[in-house]
Amino acid sequence: MFSASTHFSPSSLPSSAPISLRSSRFSSKRPANGLAMTAIATVSMAGGETKATFSSIPSTYDDLFVSIFDSGDSLYGQSPSWRVNDDTGNNYSYSVMGASNTLTTSSNTPSASSMPWGFLATTVSAHTVHILNYANTSNYKTALVMSATNRNNTSSQIELTIGTWRSTSAINKLTFSIGALRGYDAGTVFALYGIKRKV
Repeated sequence: MFSASTHFSPSSLPSSAPISLRSSRFSSKRPANGLAMTAIATVSMAGGETKATFSSIPSTYDDLFVSIFDSGDSLYGQSPSWRVNDDTGNNYSYSVMGASNTLTTSSNTPSASSMPWGFLATTVSAHTVHILNYANTSNYKTALVMSATNRNNTSSQIELTIGTWRSTSAINKLTFSIGALRGYDAGTVFALYGIKRKV
C-alpha cells in the first residue's frame, strides 16, 4: 500500500548490474568510449499519490538520469514540478521550449521555487530528467528535461526544459510533485539511474 507521498531509498532495493551504452545499443560490458548506466531505484504509483521521492542518493556517479512514464492523463490541469534536497527557496531558474503540430512556445523563468518536468498531457506521456555533475560541490547544477506525448493520436507535442539549481551542494534527494487535484495515475513509474562517464 502506497501513501500519498511515495518514498524510496536506494538502500531498500537490491543492487543492479550496470547497463552500458554505446552507439544507442545496450551491452553487458562497459565500452571503452561510452557511458555506464546503473539502476538505483524505482517508484511505481498505485494511484492518487502526489509525490515521488528518491532519497539517500549515493554520490558515486557523475550524472543522474530519471525516466518517467505517466500511464494516463494525471498531468492534465496540473503543474508537475520537482525540487532538490527539499529546497523550497527561489533557487531555480529555467527556460522552456515547446512544439506541437500547430504551434511553438518558449518562456524563461529566472527565479522560482521549483522546476517543471512535464506539460498538461491528456494521454500517456514520457519524460526524462538528466542532471549533470550532481555530486559536484563547486558548481551550480544543470538539468535537461524532455517530454513527449501524442495527445490521443490526434497531435504530437514535445517540450524541452533547461534548468539550473543555483546551489553548490551535492544532490542527495529528488522530489517529483503533482497537484492534489487527482494525483498520479496507477501505473505511473519513476526510475532513477546513475551515469558514470569514462575518465
